[in-house]
Amino acid sequence: MTFLRQRGPKISKAEFRLRYALTQQNIRFFSQEVVKCKNRRQYCVDFLLLEKQVIIEVDGAIHDFQTQQLKDDKKTKDLQDEGYTVLRFRDGEIWHNLNAVIKVIKQTLKQKPALIH
Repeated sequence: MTFLRQRGPKISKAEFRLRYALTQQNIRFFSQEVVKCKNRRQYCVDFLLLEKQVIIEVDGAIHDFQTQQLKDDKKTKDLQDEGYTVLRFRDGEIWHNLNAVIKVIKQTLKQKPALIH
């Protein structure tokens, strides 16, 4: 598994808001990381919490389309096959219920053991 930093990505306003909230909660993350899977697929993920192998995806309106949902499902399955827990949140959740989003993230991190390097 390899990580490649993607330079100069555009992030949504919801991602920016979540990035700020994660920083305020002292949750360490990488943003817009490319994760290469063993099956030779690679995905750019919105947030990678490497220590606990958690990926957070922020889904906007484009994720309402069936073709995008199929891609999202494949991405999630591939990442789960690599051992990641994938959390998906809608833009609206981040804008209107950020505290609940952070609570889910913290609960997930609490339940997962840290990787030993």
